[in-house]
Amino acid sequence: MLRAMNYFFKLFLILSVGLLKGQNNNDSLIKLFNKASTPDTVKLSLAGDISWNFLSDDVEKAILYAKKELSLAQSINHKKGMAQAYSDIGNVFNRMGVFDSTLSYYQSALKIRQSLNDHVKSAGIYSNIATVYLNQSRFKEALELNFKSLKIYEQIGDTINQAKILGNIGVLYYNLDQNESAHKFDLKGLRLARLAHSRLTEANIMVQIAGIKYDLGVKHDTVFNKRDVDSCLYYFSEAEKILAEYNALYSLGALTNNMGRVYTVLKDYDKATQYYTKALTYRQEMNDSYGIALSYLALGNLHKIQKNYKATCLF
Repeated sequence: MLRAMNYFFKLFLILSVGLLKGQNNNDSLIKLFNKASTPDTVKLSLAGDISWNFLSDDVEKAILYAKKELSLAQSINHKKGMAQAYSDIGNVFNRMGVFDSTLSYYQSALKIRQSLNDHVKSAGIYSNIATVYLNQSRFKEALELNFKSLKIYEQIGDTINQAKILGNIGVLYYNLDQNESAHKFDLKGLRLARLAHSRLTEANIMVQIAGIKYDLGVKHDTVFNKRDVDSCLYYFSEAEKILAEYNALYSLGALTNNMGRVYTVLKDYDKATQYYTKALTYRQEMNDSYGIALSYLALGNLHKIQKNYKATCLF
């Protein structure tokens, strides 16, 4: 199986806790946050939004504003604000891959929300904690939390979050090598995402379906069912169009890297180079050092396959 693709699949759960809106939107929010006349409760919301918007491309600023949010919430003893700030800080550490810190902040947020009997916000934290468990390969524990979260969203009729959680469950079944179950939950999530017009959720689930199609079409780097591989590329391409609409650089970097991998297996080395290079560009744009390293490794391996050893040494 293409478990190298897990680097992207993990993103579905991460993306469900933070989506990127860009620097331009933040410029006006920061100005309002810095105004002395802005009420503290408004500043709380602004700090969280600013952190959220920076999450995709500037983690240092994302954590700076999340910590401002926490400090302000503590200064005015705003319990809901404190819980949100802990969650926002956890989101940044999750994006950075610092999972012990992520779990600690998420658990702090959950403790407050449970004390406030805030079941809806608790549902969000359950799914966030599941992202940590996924990264720690604690798949069954992550499934338990996601089903707990799904039940709450079903009770309140929240279609968008149901779709996200169904996608998360699909990821986990995929990682447990239960592709049939993964495909079942992915298709249900995709249907709800389209009904709710949740484009990003739709894109993420299509990526997961693409991974399953790859597994059905490729074994040991050899194509044995071209139809499934073509289907894989179709879902990847459709997801790429949506992610581009949101300028979701982190996700686009992972997706295009995976497309490069598929074209490598297909021995279409020109397209493989094209997509690996696109992935590198996205990752360089957001200073994703780990992603950049993966891209250079992929390009180096591609040149090695082509016996272009001089170019391989450059990577």
